[in-house]
Amino acid sequence: MEDPKALLTAVHEAVRQIVADLHRPKDFEPVEDAATAWTTAVGMLRVRPARCLYYLNPPPGVVTDYLIAREAKELRIAKAVLLHAAETAPPERKALILHSAACIPDGKTDRHVLAKLLSDWQTHRFVFEELFTPASALAGALR
Repeated sequence: MEDPKALLTAVHEAVRQIVADLHRPKDFEPVEDAATAWTTAVGMLRVRPARCLYYLNPPPGVVTDYLIAREAKELRIAKAVLLHAAETAPPERKALILHSAACIPDGKTDRHVLAKLLSDWQTHRFVFEELFTPASALAGALR
């Protein structure tokens, strides 16, 4: 029989790791169904300008700072999906996907980052619209 103290220590460490993993933000991991990952990322990116506008100009009395901070995770995941799609995209689609991914900021988000993202979104609006075109995006990125 194993030493009870050693067993308790091992269990304690295992539980600590599980709890730590529960609180650690999950980054994008390529999934078998690339179409699902693509559709999710495009959906997240499509609503981004409206969310940025709301977060930057909320109704009176509404606090959005915590929502702005959470944007970093969704942006990071969407960017990772785009970069993953670019790896297998045909050359004519790869440039479009990489250009779109480059417009997505890395790191933490704050009001200044969201304002710049919104400005970049308006500047590169046609690139994103082309990226979001269902037939074009899915056919080109997932071949």
